[in-house]
Amino acid sequence: MYKNHEGYPAPTEGEAIRRASWLPKHIWNPIKLVRKFLDEAKLDVVQITVRDRKTKQKYTWEE
Repeated sequence: MYKNHEGYPAPTEGEAIRRASWLPKHIWNPIKLVRKFLDEAKLDVVQITVRDRKTKQKYTWEE
């Protein structure tokens, strides 16, 4: 459970942080494929940004 700087439980803030760092499965699966492909080519991925065509929302993955 997430706790604030005073040590008290802060479930609302913890949930917001978890959701901000979570990628939906339909976004995460292609990112995993790209990372595996580039790993075979001995290249490192620094950042990937994609935009969902349906919702127009941008998702970013950083190493």
